[in-house]
Amino acid sequence: MKIGILTLPLHTNYGGVLQAFALQMVLRNMGYQSEVINFVYPFWPTLKQKIFKVISFLLGRKVIWGYAKKYPLKMAPAEINIKLFINKYMSLSEGVRSYAKMKKIAKKYDAFIVGSDQVWRPKYAQYLDLFFLSFLNKADSRKRIAYAASLGTEQKEYSVKQRAECGKLIEHFHGVSVREKDAVEILTKDYRWNVTPSVVLDPTLLLDMSVYKKIIDSYEFKKNRKGNIFYYFLDANEEKNELLKFVCSLKNGTPYTVYQKEPNFFDAVINPLPAVESWLQGFYSSDFIVTDSFHGCVFSIIFNKPFIVLGNKNRGISRFKTLLENFGLENRILYSFDKTVTQSICADPINWNYVNQQRILLSKNSIDFLRKNLE
Repeated sequence: MKIGILTLPLHTNYGGVLQAFALQMVLRNMGYQSEVINFVYPFWPTLKQKIFKVISFLLGRKVIWGYAKKYPLKMAPAEINIKLFINKYMSLSEGVRSYAKMKKIAKKYDAFIVGSDQVWRPKYAQYLDLFFLSFLNKADSRKRIAYAASLGTEQKEYSVKQRAECGKLIEHFHGVSVREKDAVEILTKDYRWNVTPSVVLDPTLLLDMSVYKKIIDSYEFKKNRKGNIFYYFLDANEEKNELLKFVCSLKNGTPYTVYQKEPNFFDAVINPLPAVESWLQGFYSSDFIVTDSFHGCVFSIIFNKPFIVLGNKNRGISRFKTLLENFGLENRILYSFDKTVTQSICADPINWNYVNQQRILLSKNSIDFLRKNLE
């Protein structure tokens, strides 16, 4: 059986890339072939995006010529290290830029899995209907599965039209699972869809830590880490910087990160982001982690590293709640910086034996969902 995986485009999002990698690994371990369907957004690029691509190509070849000679640049140089990881560890389809192309390449798959990540959030999923498999005919009997599909937030973001269209499409799915408990409530009670979703783990949590350690060990790092408090902020601001400083003072530690500066236009054009392997090593090599990222929490858990998270309201709090509740770690989240609460969190040890046992149990249940619906 060959499975087509539909997830958000794999660009410069470490968590997004790793969840797709993990799902492919899990399917491979189950004996299935799979490809991530390589969406190239947007289907009809704007003039600004065309100009960006041309400048990216020209400046990229000039500034990082060594990469360009070895790897044809068909992306902004910021993506190069991410693409190298994808090419090494993952299987992708040819690029899909239109509905017609989607229908064409869909013919080679025996089943489809939608997920994980925020594939069902209109804010992030352009052409939302594609992630409900609108390109398949109603009579198509091939397996349609949603694995850990995420709405990302407890807010009801679908328009009336989207609720109606996607509600009809989801009725043709053979199995539906979501990543957050709030999503179950929204889909069944608020949107009133005819579906019974399960709640499963993000794919990254289904792999043993040794898988990620092997990836880290296979990479040749150019310099040693300096610091022991790793921080990873998707949306850096003064509040998060103050949190980091306070944690470092409590732990008598030194902060470090792989990439902190918010990239502007020219950064994204000429500066490759750090490698996925380097990002993973940031978590693995730390003594304590400060983050605002969902997958920042995930890899803190995988590597058994104590952490504190400042909930990223712009990107959705619901994801954090379900993740942390699964492992009895709901006390690790801050909704705003508070010194007293921060001090309490930093002083509270994590029962990693319980966390790891829960991960084994929940992973088994999640893989059983896939196995049951693929058979």
